[in-house]
Amino acid sequence: MTADGVLASAAEQEAHVHELARRLVAAFGAGDLRTYFACFADDASFAFHTSPEVLTSAQAYREAWEEWVRTDGFTVLECHTSEQHWQVWENAAVLVHRVATTVRAAGTVSTLDERETIVFQRQTQGWRAVHEHLSVHPSAAQSC
Repeated sequence: MTADGVLASAAEQEAHVHELARRLVAAFGAGDLRTYFACFADDASFAFHTSPEVLTSAQAYREAWEEWVRTDGFTVLECHTSEQHWQVWENAAVLVHRVATTVRAAGTVSTLDERETIVFQRQTQGWRAVHEHLSVHPSAAQSC
């Protein structure tokens, strides 16, 4: 919705959700956790191949992140997105993309090759990510 109360066009809505995704990935890659977590709805869910359970809120994800930092010194050094495929509807959007993330954990720097799906929902305060699913990219899994 625009400042004068008029619904934004489909193209404007798509531009808004694309911008949110760009901010989310950039903040993640820069280690800007405040901006990164602000992109998610409080009740967002997270399914990571590195975690045995589904995290059922942004707060649960924050707590897991803090534990990774405490136990392994986990730090994201950079993140790049490619092979983006978007589906955008009036109040929902899905981004499936490939992410190359360089991290430091337990003193070792490594680059992860993963595929990620992020589901977005248009809420009263604007677009927010409501679900994230991360898996090993098939090409990386084949080389294991």
